[in-house]
Amino acid sequence: MQRDDERLVMFFDIKVTTYTSLGRAGKLMGLKAHTLADLFKIVKKLRAADDLLSMKNRKSTELCYLADLRFEELEFLILLINRSDKAAPNLVLSDPMRRERREIIKRRDEGADFSAHMTISLAPVAPQTAVSTVKCNG
Repeated sequence: MQRDDERLVMFFDIKVTTYTSLGRAGKLMGLKAHTLADLFKIVKKLRAADDLLSMKNRKSTELCYLADLRFEELEFLILLINRSDKAAPNLVLSDPMRRERREIIKRRDEGADFSAHMTISLAPVAPQTAVSTVKCNG
């Protein structure tokens, strides 16, 4: 079990590609892809317009959403991605030495929240490809 002072860090390459769907005719390739910095500006405008930038699962019990985003010294994009899970069990805290146990009961539309920070380097490692780290908290 992961402790409060431990984090899981994963490394990924992110490749930005652009295409348009032509339905049954296939895809139109060769379009110019946006840079990650340009994509960040687009996402920032959507967030300013109060768009949660979220996605539900098929049963609508989980919602992944962009909780925060920022530039870090013009070298990195940092995203805070959260997942709210209504189907997760209620949180239970205990103090066995005192023989105490406390359950925190979720309200109707609440879910247990899980977070991950995603850091994306703006320095490309290959054309339209950047290095990313994902840090998962507890």
